[in-house]
Amino acid sequence: MRRGWRWLRKYWLGIVIAIFVGFGFASLYGNWSAFSALATLVLALAAFWSIRENRRIRDEDRKERLLNEIIEWAVDIATCGSEKKFTDMTSIKDVDQLFLFNRAFAAELMLSFEAMIGKSQYISKVALTFGQDFEKTVEELIRDLKLHVDLLDQYQQILADKTGDTLLDKIASTVKKIGEHNLQLGKSTNRVIEEAVKIKSRHISRS
Repeated sequence: MRRGWRWLRKYWLGIVIAIFVGFGFASLYGNWSAFSALATLVLALAAFWSIRENRRIRDEDRKERLLNEIIEWAVDIATCGSEKKFTDMTSIKDVDQLFLFNRAFAAELMLSFEAMIGKSQYISKVALTFGQDFEKTVEELIRDLKLHVDLLDQYQQILADKTGDTLLDKIASTVKKIGEHNLQLGKSTNRVIEEAVKIKSRHISRS
């Protein structure tokens, strides 16, 4: 509410002067009906600018809320599974148990990332509100997110197969790809957050 009356604090002197000038002319020439009409006009203009300013503030608040949603979504991607690490399978003797553990871990991680993908269509539409460049940055993150899920799926399939002389090599290679792509995913996430913060700062500075 306080923000909604900034325009009044900014232009109150002009409004007061307009009313007093009208009052002076009305006193001088005895034309009180003209003064009444002027006062009504000034109040009508004040009401108009109040409504316009409140609409602008509501629009700014809505955009800030949408940007916060995008930032929160990107942060969730960045922290998804961060508390867990792939176990080094070559150092464990009980391979069967380790396979089960890693398959369960990969499945749980996939579900977390897929939840982020589920929200991506909405996030993409929201991003377009702030221009095509920002939408493109968000879309790049979505593509990296989907690729990450595909790599986790490949990892699960290798563990489910458990055949072939090169099984451990396949596992090591896939884990390496997941680790490398995780870095790329982090970069894409950071770009979205940085761009969202910049846009948010510009909107705040104008309000």
